[in-house]
This record gives sequence, C-alpha cells and structure tokens, in this order.
Amino acid sequence: MLEVMKCHLCGKLAMIVRDGGKRTICCDQLMEKLVEKNKEVHVPVIKGEGNHIKVVIPGVADPMRSDHYIEWIEVFDGPYLQVKGFEPGDAPQAEFTVSSPQVKVRTYCEEHGLCSNRPSKR
Repeated sequence: MLEVMKCHLCGKLAMIVRDGGKRTICCDQLMEKLVEKNKEVHVPVIKGEGNHIKVVIPGVADPMRSDHYIEWIEVFDGPYLQVKGFEPGDAPQAEFTVSSPQVKVRTYCEEHGLCSNRPSKR
C-alpha cells in the first residue's frame, strides 16, 4: 500500500511508492507516516453498484473552505490507483469506474488527516 508522509514544519506531503529502507527526511527532520483513520468525520462513503461508483465525503461544508477542505480522494482498485484532486469551493465528491465496488478509498484533509473506508493495519 502506498504510504503518505508529512513534514510538520513545511506541510509537504509525500507518497512513498516503494520503501527503500532509509528514513524520509524533509526540513532536516523525519517525516511522519500518516495513519489511516476510519473514525473521523471524513471517512469516504461509496455509493453505486457495478463498475460505476460515486464517492462522497461527509462532514464537509459545501463549498469547502480554504482553511478546511478535502485535498484528494483516491480509489485503490486492485493494482490500479485513481486520484481526484480538489480545491476550496469544490464539492467533496467524485465518480469513478472500477472493476468492482469493493474498493479501498482514502481521502486527505489537512485538519483531520488521512481517512479510509478500510484502514491498513500499522
């Protein structure tokens, strides 16, 4: 699974595609691995059947504010990853074509972190 790392000094986010066994550094400090949560307000909800789904994010005002918004939704469908990015003012929802509705979905909010409908175990 792709890991998301965060620098708490500058706010940079990095997605780790393959762990090289070394530390991930930014601003001369270790980056923190974000833990997927499923008890926060922004846990993604999947609607639809078959190969067409709509992902909605509860608990977000519409339009999303610049100080609190969903930055992206990502859908893991077997070996495939689909990502939809957002800006303040966008509706926090997206439609995807998938091979099965049994997909893993993650979303990121600066305030609430990384949320998932199926969080990975640490």
